[in-house]
Amino acid sequence: CIRDRYVAGRHELELLNRQSLPKAVALFNQAIALDPKFFDAFIARSDAYRQLFAYFEPPLNMLQAVVDSLAEARALRPDSAEAWSSLGLTYVMAWRWKDAWTALNAAKRRDPTLAQTELGFALYYSGLGEADKVKRALEAANRLDPLNAEMADWGNWALFMVGESGAARHWVEQKIRQHPDIGLVFSGAGVGASIAGDHERAVKLAERGAELDGSSVALIMLAHAYGHAGYKDKVLPMLEKAGRAEGFACPYESAAAHLSIGDKERAIAMLGEAVEKRSNCLIFLRNDPRWAAIRTDPRFAVLLRRVGLDDVSLASYKR
Repeated sequence: CIRDRYVAGRHELELLNRQSLPKAVALFNQAIALDPKFFDAFIARSDAYRQLFAYFEPPLNMLQAVVDSLAEARALRPDSAEAWSSLGLTYVMAWRWKDAWTALNAAKRRDPTLAQTELGFALYYSGLGEADKVKRALEAANRLDPLNAEMADWGNWALFMVGESGAARHWVEQKIRQHPDIGLVFSGAGVGASIAGDHERAVKLAERGAELDGSSVALIMLAHAYGHAGYKDKVLPMLEKAGRAEGFACPYESAAAHLSIGDKERAIAMLGEAVEKRSNCLIFLRNDPRWAAIRTDPRFAVLLRRVGLDDVSLASYKR
């Protein structure tokens, strides 16, 4: 029946891995085919598309699928807070800063109790470097939906990218206990631990993430952990393995892995590729401490402008 397909789709969605998300999309599509006015299935399908866009598929290919799915949901309920919220979070990940602000505020006016909206604001403020606002948004999100799997990972990134390594560790340790089978939470925790200088912990977390997930992005983050921990001979073989694995080989994280072994030219080139492919991690480009070695390179300033995170653009954004 329709409800069974929807519930099964929600289960696959919460697993948050390369195999489960396409299954979720298929189940939600089946529910929609049986009931073309099943609004919740449209929203859930949009969430599955967004997570494929965020982690596992080329973002340039997936962004329109998310937007189109949300357009169908909004056709059913034009004033839906859920649809505006999902659209706002998607626009943040696509570094469409002004559109994201508009959509997130539209969602909050309609319903101030959506954790997804607060996650969107947390990532928005993280991109802009507003640490206090990141923490407040995540506190609100966590009160509203403490078991949200997507928030478990992205909340960690939002914190450590604005220098809140202690808060990030506290956050992710709680989330790992809540989601012990989601590899990407461990992988993201590994990146945060590397940034904090806790390299032994970073390697353990990243290895566990790759063991649980095995996708290209998890392997790239393991390569990054190895490089920063001093196991530089392991970085390129792991990146080669990531290139053969399933899923999108995120050029942003690949750039960080190359920089961990001192290859500045390759890192700059990979960041340029990330811009071309619309990698969502570019929302952190301005504040990511991993780019310290190339931040003064004139090409880095060009990348910031292309992502809308240069000084002039930043001054124009609402807060």
